[in-house]
Amino acid sequence: MTSLFPLGVRIRRNISASVDRLEHWFEMRVAARVDLGDPAAWFASSFGSVGFWLNVGKRVGWCRSSGRSAMARVLVIDDSKFSRGMTSRILREAGHEVLEACDGERGLEAVREHNPDCVVLDLLMPVLDGPGFLGRIRGEGSELPVVIASADIQASSRRMCEELGISGFVNKPVRADELCPCVQRAIRGPATGEDQ
Repeated sequence: MTSLFPLGVRIRRNISASVDRLEHWFEMRVAARVDLGDPAAWFASSFGSVGFWLNVGKRVGWCRSSGRSAMARVLVIDDSKFSRGMTSRILREAGHEVLEACDGERGLEAVREHNPDCVVLDLLMPVLDGPGFLGRIRGEGSELPVVIASADIQASSRRMCEELGISGFVNKPVRADELCPCVQRAIRGPATGEDQ
């Protein structure tokens, strides 16, 4: 059985982590030279168009090789049409390609058919609920990043999802300033230097 987590996503995670470390290094260099006058002028004279190339690198790190302009393909699984629509709108405005499913069973079909980079998952749904969906994909050996978006804030629910390998948890109603960074961290995965 093939893994639902493609090698390309792992490669993108490593590229993205490398770009982030490079950006941080440049920020530190600029901060160290503030005493020399205008940091923007120093940066431009020292590195030319590095900012432009960092942005290009970041886009390459997030985009699929097919050349789509979307940052990532995100599947939103939620039985509430209103909540699913709100979550999808936030992600689209952030530049992601968004797919939708109304329950866990249809979500599994979408994962197999469309190979998303990340899933935003509700917990309480008919047919197949969030924990059931997680159990099924983990049982198939998938490491697909999953972010839980739920109004269920019980510690036991959260702990159960963490045991099934979720990448993040946001409370409903979802807010862009919480959801977007959580999805980005989930897609990026842990930085390669964190284990050292």
